[in-house]
Amino acid sequence: EAITIARRSRTGGQPVTLYMPLSRATLGDSVASEQLIVSLEANRAIAPGLIFVVNETDWRSLTTGERAIAEHLAPILWQRGLLIVGLDLIGERLTEINVTSPTCMVEITDQTGFDVPGVVIDTLEEVCA
Repeated sequence: EAITIARRSRTGGQPVTLYMPLSRATLGDSVASEQLIVSLEANRAIAPGLIFVVNETDWRSLTTGERAIAEHLAPILWQRGLLIVGLDLIGERLTEINVTSPTCMVEITDQTGFDVPGVVIDTLEEVCA
C-alpha cells in the first residue's frame, strides 16, 4: 500500500518520503521478507523515498540463535583482522558477512549526513580509554 502511494505521488510530480515500520517478525518471516525484496526490486525508481523504520527494541534484541551465530563468528573474524562487520541474517540463517560497508555506515552517512563512522570511533576510543 505504501509503495502504491509513493508511486502515485511521484507520477504527480511530487517527491515523497515514506517511513515504513518493520518488525522482527516481518524480517524473520521468509515469505514476508521475499515479498518485501520483490516489491523493492519492482519499484527501484521510488526506493530513495522509502525509509524503513525498525523499533529500537526489535533492533537491539538478538534471539538465542542470532547470538549463537555472532558468538561463533566473532573469534574467527577477529583473528582475520575484521573488527567491525555486518552480519546479515534472515530469521536465524546467515546470508552475508558485510566487510566493505558494515552496518551501512557509508549509506547512512551519505543519505542522512549523520557521521556513523565518527560515532563508532568516538565510542571505541571512549571504551578503550
